[in-house]
Amino acid sequence: MKILDDRIVLMLDPNFVPKVVSDFHRNQEIILPSFCENPSSAREREWSSLDVRRSVLKYLQITEAWRIDSNLFIQFQGKNKGRKASKATIARWLRLAIASCYDLQKIQIPSGIRAHSTRAMSTSWAERRGASLDQICRAATWSSSTTFSKHYRLDLHLSKDLSFGRKVLQAVIPP
Repeated sequence: MKILDDRIVLMLDPNFVPKVVSDFHRNQEIILPSFCENPSSAREREWSSLDVRRSVLKYLQITEAWRIDSNLFIQFQGKNKGRKASKATIARWLRLAIASCYDLQKIQIPSGIRAHSTRAMSTSWAERRGASLDQICRAATWSSSTTFSKHYRLDLHLSKDLSFGRKVLQAVIPP
């Protein structure tokens, strides 16, 4: 991990073997840019809470005293406190985070939520908001847009679970 003034750069663990083994996939960097780093208004201060770089730095600061492993995600309790979090633990954290988002919006949590659901949802929303297929594929480490189109692209207009969120946004932002 490289911490820079305007971003954090994550690199894969050299021992990790990706699903598709190629130089592209093994050397892919994940960039976490600063978002609204120096807020100057109330609205920008609200947006700054979405700054992943700031959140990672805070997380590293909080876990520094008991961090044993250098992995970004570590256990925070129990006999493995400070050690690398397992895939199953990270997946559980993601499911809990997704469920919390639904709960905060007072929306029924859909059955079958999986950590992997975030991959389809995030890339579909990125496309809907104007990200190019090249940007999406690079971020998701897909070598072809076919992977996205066949397996991950969601029709966000048909999702009944999103109707509440759309209604809220329509009330705030005129059509």
